[in-house]
Amino acid sequence: MRSLEKLAELAKELPAPLKDNAEALVVRMGQTIEGFGDKPIEWKPETLKVVQGTSDRSKLPKGAAVGAIVVGEDIIQAPFEVIPLRLFTTRQMWDSDPNVAQMICSSPDALVGYRFGDCRVCPNAKYDDEAKKSSCNKTITVLNISADLSRIFYINFSKTAYANGLAWQSSMRKTGFAPYRKKYALSTQTSPKSKNVELLSAEPIVDGKINTGPILSFLEELFEISGEDRKIALSKFYELVELRKKNTEAITGPDNHTLTLLPSPDEIEVEEVSEEPTEAPVAKKKYNV
Repeated sequence: MRSLEKLAELAKELPAPLKDNAEALVVRMGQTIEGFGDKPIEWKPETLKVVQGTSDRSKLPKGAAVGAIVVGEDIIQAPFEVIPLRLFTTRQMWDSDPNVAQMICSSPDALVGYRFGDCRVCPNAKYDDEAKKSSCNKTITVLNISADLSRIFYINFSKTAYANGLAWQSSMRKTGFAPYRKKYALSTQTSPKSKNVELLSAEPIVDGKINTGPILSFLEELFEISGEDRKIALSKFYELVELRKKNTEAITGPDNHTLTLLPSPDEIEVEEVSEEPTEAPVAKKKYNV
């Protein structure tokens, strides 16, 4: 990760209580925890989840009702005011058995999957008209910071929620400026098509534009840090894919489509998307920090 010194200095210029929140966040971002295994635990963004009727309750904080917004171990009161930092398209393919929470393949840029290669020609990415779904789902991933500057987290819009991610992307583009210059309010509602699915939506906050001052400077630096880290992560990802491809070709030949020398998906540093209980709509054309 890029040095956090400048970000720490910018946090000192923020008004209270944002100053306290931002300074505590920068400290957490720079921390590593040792003693749990051989590899130190480094900070990474949390993942926002929307509680579904089918959600595994053992993995949720006590009292999280269906439709609740959960970030980390906390239940978040809606509307949840956030500032998006970056948005990008990814792909994730999960085991077809809903009882097996295992990722089979993923792509951090929706171009190349770590197991099946080129997403543009991969049969798993093709929409099946008869089944009304594809095996691999395109995902809108948004990196955000809470409006109080206390936490950074991902939101993954996949399957039934994909359309809501596209809608937020469209709303951001219409502003005509960088995502972090506008605040949005997150809330949930029951899907009008699938009554057992809770969806997350983002609405722009009136007068929520961030124009100038210490807050904008802090967000601009955070934007640059996340951008540099994403470039590094993508570079490492492609190096890993190329290495595995060469290793596999040496054993099976260049025409073998399935890479057999991969570790299990949970050994790959990719962001998991919360499971949705229904199928994906037809996808229209259009990080680890």
